[in-house]
Order: sequence, then structure tokens, then C-alpha cells
Amino acid sequence: MASEKIQLRKVRTFSDALNDVLQFLKQEFKPLLRSFFLICGIFILTVAILNGLYTSNIANIYKHMLTGSGAWGMTPTSIYNGTYFLTIAVTMMTQMIVYALVASYMKVYEDKNNISPTVEEVWNVFRQNILYLLFYGLLFTILIVIGLVFCIAPGLYLYTVFAPFGYIIIMENDKNLGNIFGRCFVLIKENFWPSLGLYLLSGFIYSTCASIVGLVVGGITGLLSYFTTKDISIVAASVGGILQIFSSAFSIILYLAIGMQYFSLEEKQNGTGLMERIQNMGRSQDDEDRATVFIKD
Repeated sequence: MASEKIQLRKVRTFSDALNDVLQFLKQEFKPLLRSFFLICGIFILTVAILNGLYTSNIANIYKHMLTGSGAWGMTPTSIYNGTYFLTIAVTMMTQMIVYALVASYMKVYEDKNNISPTVEEVWNVFRQNILYLLFYGLLFTILIVIGLVFCIAPGLYLYTVFAPFGYIIIMENDKNLGNIFGRCFVLIKENFWPSLGLYLLSGFIYSTCASIVGLVVGGITGLLSYFTTKDISIVAASVGGILQIFSSAFSIILYLAIGMQYFSLEEKQNGTGLMERIQNMGRSQDDEDRATVFIKD
């Protein structure tokens, strides 16, 4: 028997939110993953290649340091080079693209009354909002990084507050920065600790799964590369690139958790989903009454 489709707009406890994330991922696995690879695939492949190149460069430095050959050395410029900063920039952009993809998927899912979206439907929502998510995401990331630099606690607080900004843009169709900023604080009011706990736990799950699966697949690929080429830098590049691909894929868990928490907080504040369900029940009862009268006639 098929399990009941997940209702997005409802108030959730901490455990309910995590269970719904896993249940939603199980139910929507194929269509969600199809949208993920078709829309985000080129960006994920790009960041995987960059990550592989940087990892290969670091492996070469270690190799020359151990063998004492050449003029290689571990210097700040050899570590924090152009590839390093480019990889960070593209990685951050890719994560925001994945965030936009998941939020767009949940938007279409709700609009279609819990029916799985097509890639075209997700793409239409995605392309209308991605530039806003990239720009505002950069601004919020700068604020979060500043908070982490001065003290870790403010950074965690700001991350928890601004985490649902993408859902506010897409679900509420609000592109005004001031409105989004204020809405984030309104949603998180009196709900900070459950939100922080959910984001930390889902982040831990996604990073752990990505590391385990990525290391296993990357290790196998690395061994094959080593026995073929005997070049440790190629092995490092293979493992680094594959780890990045799995990291991007498993980050879907975190963005689903942010989405479930957004819907829960929004429902707690406005009760939109409850009102819709009550109205639907009323319409269903009216339809049933009319059918009864028609049969009697």
C-alpha cells in the first residue's frame, strides 16, 4: 500500500520535521533527483572538476615535499591560489543553485496538490528566482561569515535566521530585500532552538552520508586510477571530484529540512494550510450532499 503523500503546510515538532524530510525524499526520490541532475548537473560537474584540480595540486606539493625533488614547497601562495578561491566561489554558487532547485520543487509540489512535478515545471520556477537567490544568498553569506569570524555564536544565529530566505522568495513571491530580511526574523521568533537543532542534525546527516558514500566510491575510483597511472595526483583528483558530487547531492537533505521548517513556522504563524484543509473538507461535504440529492431524485 502506498504511503500518504506529505502535506507541506502543517505544524511540526522536531522529530516530525526530520521524519517528513526522510519520507518526502523517499516518495519523491526519482523525480527530485531527475530535476537535480538535469538542472544542476553542469554546475556540479564544474565544481567537481575544480575541486579535483585543486586536490591534485595539493597532492603534487606533498609528493615533491616527501621526495625532496624540485623547488616545491608548502607556501601560502601555493595553497591559497587562484584555483582555491575559484573553487570556493563556484562551490558556494552551486550550493545556492541546489537550494533554489529544492525550493522550486517544493513550490510546484504544493501548487499541484502534492503531485510530483516535472522537470519543465521545476525549471520554470527555478529560472524566475535563481538570480535573486544568488544575489541575496551572497549578502546573507557575508553577514554569516562576519558573525563566525568575530564569534561562532552570532554566525550560527544568523545562519538559523536567514536559512529560509530562499523559500520566502519562491513561496511568497517576495523579492524585496527589506521584506525578506524582516520576514526571516519574524519566522524564527520563539522558534530558534528547534530550527537550529534541525539544521545541525540534517547537516550532520548529509555531510556524514556524503563522506561515507563519496569516500567508498572515490576510493575505488582512486585505486583503479593508481593501478592504471601510478600517479597519486590523479588519484587525489578523482577522489576530490567524486566527493564533491556526492556532497552536492546529499545537501538536498539540508535544504529539504529548511523547507519543512519554513512550512511549519509559516503554518504556526498564519494557519494557511489548516484553513485550506477545512475549506476542502467543506467542499467535499457539499459535493457529497449534492450527489445524495441527485441519486434520490
